[in-house]
Amino acid sequence: MFHLIEQLLSLANNEQATEKKSIVALTHICTQVINNFSALASTKALTLTLDAKTNAKLVIEIQVLETILNNLVSNAIKYADSSSEIKITCTVENPFCVIKVINIGTNIPIKHQETIFEKFYRLEHHHKTEGQGIGLSSSRELVESYQGTLTLDNSRPNLVQFIISLPVDIIFNIDQTLVENKISAKLRRQKAPNLSNKRLLIVEDNLEINQFLTQLLASDYDVLNVYNGKEATEHIDDFQPDLILSDVMMPQMNGFELCQYIRQSDQSYNKVPIILLTAKSDMLSQKQGLQAGATDYLSKPFSGEILKLKIANLLDSSSETRKSITASAANHLQIELSEDDTRNKFIQRTQDLLKIHFPDPEFNVKKLSELLAMDERTLRRKSELYLSKKPTILSANTDYSVLMKC
Repeated sequence: MFHLIEQLLSLANNEQATEKKSIVALTHICTQVINNFSALASTKALTLTLDAKTNAKLVIEIQVLETILNNLVSNAIKYADSSSEIKITCTVENPFCVIKVINIGTNIPIKHQETIFEKFYRLEHHHKTEGQGIGLSSSRELVESYQGTLTLDNSRPNLVQFIISLPVDIIFNIDQTLVENKISAKLRRQKAPNLSNKRLLIVEDNLEINQFLTQLLASDYDVLNVYNGKEATEHIDDFQPDLILSDVMMPQMNGFELCQYIRQSDQSYNKVPIILLTAKSDMLSQKQGLQAGATDYLSKPFSGEILKLKIANLLDSSSETRKSITASAANHLQIELSEDDTRNKFIQRTQDLLKIHFPDPEFNVKKLSELLAMDERTLRRKSELYLSKKPTILSANTDYSVLMKC
């Protein structure tokens, strides 16, 4: 049994994390782990218990969470005093979900409290027990890959506590009845009083996330929800959305591919703002999304209120102001294109972003450079190269008769 667990844990050394994240009910996984180890625990007359004070759901790979918990529980069984209790506790201490694996046994010396997390390190008195010394190291790496921490609390005599702290995915901290409400996978159109007369297209393959986003936004907008990029392309002509909210990792056509499809289209919707939602927050992924044509990027976990504000800002509640400013921008952003495709793409992308964002009083050259996925120095260099002009700071108080000046 222990040999099998060690083999599973060795998988954690792989530096390429998979993308198969899903919404995981924490108590369900903890209960499953306890059931898996109950027979082994009984050989030492150990009792495994769960004390869960939260029904939190995490966005995580199931195998990752199982591997972490399997390792900590197996370690507890190895080193716990016979006829004692091993307890898993779950609480939410905002902004973290805290999971503790606690056992009664010999404390780990203070000088070894960090070294035990090093690969292949084992305490001297542990050498008699089967193991490879990779479990804690791998588990910490996995926890940290989700911006969490794995630590040891050794402060109480004869009590060993390993503590996992994972960021709570705020968007799923919602009423349980909403999550448990059964929904069909087929295309659904949410009709509600639409005071803004704006249309939102939601593209998300996870049914629960799709449902939550739809219910979050349907009271303010006319919402159409689909489950992958390919479905979005099949309905976008008829629906004509004012904004698209899309996941990145989806089957058939992912979010990056959907962005490219929309931006390369000759239809009127090719200028529609696109917000990408993703669990990947690294700079490379954000750059890839922005280069594909995304207008904005929101990393999970995120707040539903922040999402609503971003959408409102992009759509701009003052439509008359946007119309007048956009018309002014259109008149003054007419730049003759050339045979240089790189120059043309730069000009077109810059024009599109300016038309969308410059009513924002906080919009400036720095923000423009971020949306173009380049630093300010590169933006200035390209502006001088392609336009013979430098970008000026833009704001709501700017004279829009001149958007670029020497």
